[in-house]
Amino acid sequence: MAKRKKRKSVSVFSRAALKGWATRRRREAEAEAVREHRARAARARRAWEARREREAEAKAKEARRLKKWRKSYRKFLEFRIPKKAREELEIPEKRELVCRVLFDSDETEARVEHFWSNIRHLIGDSISNQLARVPAESGVVRVAFKWISAEDFQALTRDEDVDPDELGDVSELEWDTDFEPDEFWRTYFDHARERIPRNAEGKSGDGSLLVVKMQVCYLPGQVSTD
Repeated sequence: MAKRKKRKSVSVFSRAALKGWATRRRREAEAEAVREHRARAARARRAWEARREREAEAKAKEARRLKKWRKSYRKFLEFRIPKKAREELEIPEKRELVCRVLFDSDETEARVEHFWSNIRHLIGDSISNQLARVPAESGVVRVAFKWISAEDFQALTRDEDVDPDELGDVSELEWDTDFEPDEFWRTYFDHARERIPRNAEGKSGDGSLLVVKMQVCYLPGQVSTD
């Protein structure tokens, strides 16, 4: 009868080595999964960016096509259609002028009228946000200014029994403007300076110029596609 071979026992060291090998394999698998996830995310991001670039290129191409078409159509109107008929075609659709109040001292609780030079610093962000929501790129701005002489202004600051509504000369002014904030404020300051009285020497008069009300009027839908 043949002798049975004894089964070799696994040493403690061998078991520890196997456990370490299993741990390394698990960590390597986890690291590989992380790398694969990052690679998929990078591919997805590149694909998204490529789509955005293609969309932007398509929009730019369409804008150029429309601009070229409008230019060609204007030439067509100019050379192929009689002047009278062309003028009739070029008359814009009649639409009601819309006005939006940007600031009104009567609507404030304490009737606050702003100095002409401080209004952008004080409420410029609010006005710019309102301009951004106007469905037009340009229109007319209407501003009611009040000029208060130095004597009347001093009476107000001394808290004398004076009704502010009875002081000062109110005048309204309007001008064409773009609703882009920087251009809007540039034209505002140019026209506001013209409302300040000058003495014989050309210097600014003694007094204060206040803004009572400001609004813009426009034809809706006048947003350019260029």
